[in-house]
Amino acid sequence: MSSSNLTQHPVSSADPPFGCSNIADAAIACRNSLTSCNTISYLWDEWAENRLADFRLWDASIGASSQSGSSLEDRLISTPHIKKVILSLLNVFKVTIDECREFGES
Repeated sequence: MSSSNLTQHPVSSADPPFGCSNIADAAIACRNSLTSCNTISYLWDEWAENRLADFRLWDASIGASSQSGSSLEDRLISTPHIKKVILSLLNVFKVTIDECREFGES
């Protein structure tokens, strides 16, 4: 995909409709939600353990929860539409994790 295709998408300056407003906070919230699934035996058998390991690996490899100058947030400063997509995906992922936890608790 050429860079001209990436810049054709209009970006709203508004925060996402729910959840966190930056990638690091959203990644930390996802990790915390996955970690909270540890206490639910129905989820912890393999699902939660594997998802937490997968998420930690993804986070560590791209620096999603980093607050430093090499964070994913900082690296996406010139492509706000991509940042917005990643932020939205993380927010949706957290909601999904929370719904799985609620299901496991019932």
